[in-house]
Amino acid sequence: MKKRWLTGITILTMTVGLTACGETAKTTETTDSVSTNSTQEVSANYDNSSLEGIREGIESDFSNTIQKITEKLEETNSAVGNSYEEYIENKHLITDWYTFTISEEDALFKRTVERSVEYYKLIATSIDPADYDARDDAMEAFYDDIYDDQMDNFYDEVYDDAMDEVYNTYYDGIVEDGYDVAPYEKWSEESSICYKEWSESSSSIYKSWSNTSSKLYGYWSAVSSGFYQENFDVDAIIQQYEEEKSKSESTETKSESTSAEQADSSQTDGIRPEFQEAMDSYEAFFDEYVSFMKEYENASQDDVLGMMDEYTDYLKQYTETMSKMEALDDGDLSTEEALYYAEVTNRISKKLIEVAQ
Repeated sequence: MKKRWLTGITILTMTVGLTACGETAKTTETTDSVSTNSTQEVSANYDNSSLEGIREGIESDFSNTIQKITEKLEETNSAVGNSYEEYIENKHLITDWYTFTISEEDALFKRTVERSVEYYKLIATSIDPADYDARDDAMEAFYDDIYDDQMDNFYDEVYDDAMDEVYNTYYDGIVEDGYDVAPYEKWSEESSICYKEWSESSSSIYKSWSNTSSKLYGYWSAVSSGFYQENFDVDAIIQQYEEEKSKSESTETKSESTSAEQADSSQTDGIRPEFQEAMDSYEAFFDEYVSFMKEYENASQDDVLGMMDEYTDYLKQYTETMSKMEALDDGDLSTEEALYYAEVTNRISKKLIEVAQ
């Protein structure tokens, strides 16, 4: 997508008359799609009377949730359509899918954590305290079946596959194709919005998955340790774990805050200093170029002839500047860097349009 932006700027700068292509991305706020709906009912077939039943219930819950999310995506893709014009009309359906997916994910993970506690309590009450092997087997079964298999499967199916499909279908597909059919200013804005919403939703999905994975492992590890020490009060074990975790996070927050204060204040969060320097240099070049073109437009015929050598120098500088920008691979950009790139390009485009008018 970056090369699309660069192509637009190239057309503007290589034409003396500066034919306008339009402005680039405007950052548009998207609603906070993190779900607050954590009260969805569990499956009617959920069996909490046996360890195997709890594990199978969780596995079924994961399978059903993933299926609902993927089927909803298929419905959404079909309803949105295949053209850029249809996308513009129906893009709210993609937003609805993001919201639906995050809601389903949060509810699933909440149920999974609650069921893990049920599972550990059932181990404590149903297995002879002296039967270490049976208890260890039950704990290992939960780790393998739920923490390992189901959490990994959700990551692969939803965060990896489904979100990649959305990215490829829309941002890198239909929306990119819109470059050829829509006014540059409108296309650039829509492209930026599409990427920003996808990125923020991806971050929300990953954060929920990561936090839940950490909690599941933390509970499992704490309970395993408690059982090993012949402590079978699961509620007390988890409460102690949460208290210790809270203290640890508080200490880490203070440490991070101190480190941040000592860091170079000139570095923007999420943006590498060398990237910002390259972008600022990129914008500075076009500031000089725009100033030159304004002077060129108001110059007399004799002055114009005398400015041609200076114009040639600008073209050489342009080639060097674009070579540096091409070296900034899209795949290496963080979300913050991509947005900053869009902001800088947006400002440059506006200045070029002013000259063209």
